[in-house]
Amino acid sequence: MVGLSTDVLVPGLETPISLNLGGMSNLEYTGYALNTLLQKKQLVVSDWLSKFAIICIATLAGLVVFHYSSISVVLAAIVALSLVYILAAWFVFYYFGYYPPIVEVVLAQGLSFVFVLRSKVRQRERRCS
Repeated sequence: MVGLSTDVLVPGLETPISLNLGGMSNLEYTGYALNTLLQKKQLVVSDWLSKFAIICIATLAGLVVFHYSSISVVLAAIVALSLVYILAAWFVFYYFGYYPPIVEVVLAQGLSFVFVLRSKVRQRERRCS
């Protein structure tokens, strides 16, 4: 890797592993990319079938928790489940290099939360009337 060092006009690339405060140069970035490929530690991204399976499992787990919780607990449950999933996704990414679908699962849990909450409100209104 022969090339010029950092250009004064280029601010540098901001990455989680930036070694200096101004970001890393294109040369450093290319070096890390080559090192990743040579060590065979590329990121593994989900295919559509595994994404679908993960989303279904997380949504079903959320629906079970929402179904057996009261209305006041459902909001705390959705936040807790989302945080647990984000922490689990970070753990899997950090230790195994696998990038799970984070946004899709949190969005699916949020939509299931809306549907379950509407259902619970309707049930409560039927009981009261």
